[in-house]
Amino acid sequence: MSSEEVLTVKQVAEILKISEKTARKMLNNGEIKGFKVVLDFLVSSEKFNEYLKQN
Repeated sequence: MSSEEVLTVKQVAEILKISEKTARKMLNNGEIKGFKVVLDFLVSSEKFNEYLKQN
């Protein structure tokens, strides 16, 4: 198993200064790459940094 750092939806929303609802929409439509764990998303810090560089 990887020891890669992950971010929660709440952390993503706080960093981007958006609502958690908007962050979830971005994850659902694939704009931000993440993975679903049970009923919520987690985002690898590496993939999130890639997203930040592109936007």
